[in-house]
Parts: sequence; structure tokens; C-alpha cells
Amino acid sequence: ASATAAFQKATRVMRQSIALEARLIREAQQDGRETASRAARERTSQVYDRRRQLDTTIEHLIRSEPNSDAERLCDELDDLLDLEELTEAFLTEDLTVQISRLCKTLGLKGIEVLAVLPGTPSPRPDPQSSA
Repeated sequence: ASATAAFQKATRVMRQSIALEARLIREAQQDGRETASRAARERTSQVYDRRRQLDTTIEHLIRSEPNSDAERLCDELDDLLDLEELTEAFLTEDLTVQISRLCKTLGLKGIEVLAVLPGTPSPRPDPQSSA
């Protein structure tokens, strides 16, 4: 009788251990899915913010460009931004460089870009022209 009780106790402990291990695995998988979901939401938010920055700035340049077909250029910009979002460098490329490149692709004058970007330092005066 004592051998049977010991066997039943051992098998119960084994079942509990297996159930605990299975629960820990499920929780780890759930944590992994939640982490991946959080990361995907964060990336989506970052992509949206970057696209909005690019769209707002470049659309301002398009609208201020004399003799341009603004609607056509804005449509082209939307298409370009759709493609840009798919690149790995979309979020990491310097914003000024990205805007200049897109403006060049659209045929806009890129030099004015620096004037409309917030936080861009203004060009330093030439010390020789002041003298």
C-alpha cells in the first residue's frame, strides 16, 4: 500500500511539473506575442509621424513652387512616400537628406528645403563678406 501511495504521489508531482512547465511556456509565448505587437504598433506610429513630417514639408514646398502642377506633384509625392515606407532606411535616414532627395526626385529646388525645416541651423555668414 505504501508503494502504491508513493507511486501515486510521484506521478501527481510529475503531472503538476509538466502542467507548470506548459503554463510557463504559454506565458512566455504570450509575452513574446505582446512584445512583437507592441513593437509593430510603435513602428507604425513612427512611420506615420515620419510620413507626416515628409508630406507636410514637401507639400509646403510644392505649393510654394511657382508654375508647378501642385496636384500632380502631390500625387507623385504620395506614391513616392508609399515606396519610401517600404525601405529599411525610412525611419533612420536624416530627415533633411530624405526631404532633399525626395524634392530632387520631384524636380523641386532643394536649396529652399533648409529654410522650412524646424530646428535647422541657419547658414553662417561668410566672415570675409562682413569685413
